[in-house]
Amino acid sequence: YTGEAVFPFGFGLPYTTFGLSWNAPPPDSFDIQTLVRQAAKPVDMASFFTFNVDVRNMGNVTSDYTVLLFSNTTAGPQPAPLRELVGYTRAGGVQPGSTASVEVDVTLGAIARADEAGDTWLFPGTYSVWVDTTAEIVHTFELKGDSVRIIEFPKES
Repeated sequence: YTGEAVFPFGFGLPYTTFGLSWNAPPPDSFDIQTLVRQAAKPVDMASFFTFNVDVRNMGNVTSDYTVLLFSNTTAGPQPAPLRELVGYTRAGGVQPGSTASVEVDVTLGAIARADEAGDTWLFPGTYSVWVDTTAEIVHTFELKGDSVRIIEFPKES
C-alpha cells in the first residue's frame, strides 16, 4: 500500500506523555555465523537480541505503555518492507515521573527475510530498529558474514 493511512499501525492516544530511551546501547554489529551457531533449534525461534527500553511517564496520570519495536533493511531480495513489527511488550502502570524498564526480545526469524522460493535467510547488511510509530529512539546495526538459510520452504515432491 502506498497511500496515506488514516491511522498508522500501533497508533494510540495515551492519557499521558511518555519519553523513551535505550536502557543500554545495543551493539553496532552482529556476526551471522556466530548467531546461528549459538542458536537453539529451531533456529528461527532462537533469540537474536533483547533490546532494553526505558519508558518514562512525563505526565500526570498513571498509564500503561505498549513498546512496539519495528525494523527494516534493504538487505536481501527487493522490494523490501518499509517496516516490520519484530517485537513488543507492555510497561504496565507507569506512575507519573517514574521510569519502567522493559525488555523486548527479538528472534532470528523476526529479522530474517524470505527469498523468491519462500526460504528464510539472514542476510548481511544494515538494519534499523526503532520504538513506536514515532521512531523516538532508533538504532542501526550491521549483520556481518555470509548469508545463512534458517528455514527451507517445503517443496513439492
